[in-house]
Amino acid sequence: MTIIKLPHIYRARDYQKDFWDALHGEGKHKGKKYWLFVLIWHRRGGKDLTSWNAAIEHGAENVETIKYGFPTGDMARDNLWESVTNNGLAFTDFIPMALRERKHRRDNGLNDSLKRVNFINGTSLRVMSFFKPGRARGGNSKLFVLSEIQMHDPRIIDIIEPIVEANGGIVIVNGTANGDSWLKYMLESWKNDPNVYVSILTVDDTNVFTPEQMVKIRQRTIERFLARGQSEEEANAFVDQEYYCSFEAPVSGAYFGGGMRRAENENRIRDVPYDPLLRVNTYWDLGIDDSMSIWFVQLYANEIRVIDYYENSGEGLPFYFAELDKRGYVYGEHYAPHDIEVRELSSGMSRKETAMKLGINFKTVPKPNKKEEAINAIRTILPRCYFDKTKCDRGIKALKSYHKTWNEKMMRYENEPVHDWSSHATDAFSTLALTDPRALTNRAPIRRPQKRLNMMTRR
Repeated sequence: MTIIKLPHIYRARDYQKDFWDALHGEGKHKGKKYWLFVLIWHRRGGKDLTSWNAAIEHGAENVETIKYGFPTGDMARDNLWESVTNNGLAFTDFIPMALRERKHRRDNGLNDSLKRVNFINGTSLRVMSFFKPGRARGGNSKLFVLSEIQMHDPRIIDIIEPIVEANGGIVIVNGTANGDSWLKYMLESWKNDPNVYVSILTVDDTNVFTPEQMVKIRQRTIERFLARGQSEEEANAFVDQEYYCSFEAPVSGAYFGGGMRRAENENRIRDVPYDPLLRVNTYWDLGIDDSMSIWFVQLYANEIRVIDYYENSGEGLPFYFAELDKRGYVYGEHYAPHDIEVRELSSGMSRKETAMKLGINFKTVPKPNKKEEAINAIRTILPRCYFDKTKCDRGIKALKSYHKTWNEKMMRYENEPVHDWSSHATDAFSTLALTDPRALTNRAPIRRPQKRLNMMTRR
């Protein structure tokens, strides 16, 4: 009989032990049973190594499917499956060989193509991407780990929570602060939930870095940022987020962080009710896999009143037109990006032609020569925008989160946006921003009652 001792190799640091007590219901957490564990730890605090070993232990003690998810496939591979610790140990080394299901003596039990390892007790532990949140469904997993939670699509929590609620499972999320992002507001809710364990650890809590080292890290960061043409303010915000878990600054590398912060300070993110005397224009993004994002806007004088936002995927145009009709707005124009005119091979028709048959005549917004043009166009109109804080909540969070790509090797931001959950809402907003400026002012109210949109009636 083989005895397997866990944890294998891993030894918890002093500041990590409270998490293990909470996971086991021991110490000051005796008798408590949390369904969600939130680890917001500073850079190099060991959050993934701790979460990984918790997943290994949990899988050894229970027969289950475990999904360890990252925002992208590259991160799943580079940050864990092929990653090594400061001591040169591979993350997979923390799974004892005796625990792995192996076909023969030379088999290491690792399925590199699927980034999966099966345990001898029947547990399956898989490292994967949740770039598409729907991938969390299926398999009735009893343990989910979400690494770098601040970069995930916030809908991932909505998908996972009912699964673990039904099967008595748990969720572990880890990450760092990412400024004024969706995580900031979610964290406030989690802190008030007695069934959620929250651990926020800065460098002042862990002593991983000495105060003298932090002075050097901050100074070197400022020097790097200035050399790249960025500001000292941005450098300090980066250090405060990564090492001191600050949520006050805009998202690191955010394109519209400053503009959205000014909108909040000027009380332009508030209740913005639908005005029945003004028509509603819609601005769309037709994303891949039939993903759709729609902003609902009313124009008056120089004001751009953003009253609503909707996003979904996997549905055809009739579904979205029905959503428009449900809202009961009186519509003006409908704007879509250039790709609405691309013909589909299956039907030979463009989506613009399909839409016309269903009653909507889209106006096409030309494609910008560079992505930068769309980004600058958004920056130009943001000072004129008023956002409804409730109906536009997801869209607002997306605009705050839309950020530049971070080059780990060069330690700098590239002038190229990250394609993640925030991209669709931002692309739809660029449809608004790239519209002919003459179409973004309106002084004419509706003078008589208008018909609501009817899918089967041409405008």
